[in-house]
Amino acid sequence: MKTILKISLLSALFITLSASASDKAVNQSIKRVSFNIDGRDYTVSFNCPKEFKDSVFKHDNMLSVILGNENNKLTISYTNIKLNDKELNYLKDEKHFKDSILKPFSDKENLLYGQYELINEKYSDKHYSIILTGFLKKPEDGYLPDTENHFYQRTDILFNDFHRLSCQVSGRQSEAATTKLIFNGNLSLCRNVIDSFKVEHKASK
Repeated sequence: MKTILKISLLSALFITLSASASDKAVNQSIKRVSFNIDGRDYTVSFNCPKEFKDSVFKHDNMLSVILGNENNKLTISYTNIKLNDKELNYLKDEKHFKDSILKPFSDKENLLYGQYELINEKYSDKHYSIILTGFLKKPEDGYLPDTENHFYQRTDILFNDFHRLSCQVSGRQSEAATTKLIFNGNLSLCRNVIDSFKVEHKASK
């Protein structure tokens, strides 16, 4: 079970790392995006730039939505994983939940390393949440080029499902200074996106 869950969480991470675009400035005008997920009794919503368009990817128990625009380097990604009972019980252990989020910052097996700053942690009966900001680096692996990804991110267990929302800027490691500069320039926007995240019961018909 832990192996299957690890693969799902890594897939969610690599979707985030692979999201990229060009390096123009982001229009700060905001819209509210809201969507339902098949088979779930809740609605997910958060803020994002008005000009952003979405791409949706589905695989088994995982759904990912990447929002961006070809004219800028900032992207927003949301990943939803439907957890089975064993996976849910595993992540409902506070240590397991936190370790699963922080492991990529020192993951020799998957050639990942980086630094993070914890912004907020929440543990209650129905809602686990960790918000952090940081960066991850991954060298070229024979399939994908090297990357450096700066992000503001939240990971939640809500309605017994896994949710991850990330606002990030990605680039090659040779572009690290530019990537960091663009991310810092969009930090207030990213904070707005992450803080606006809501998961609510679907309205009754």
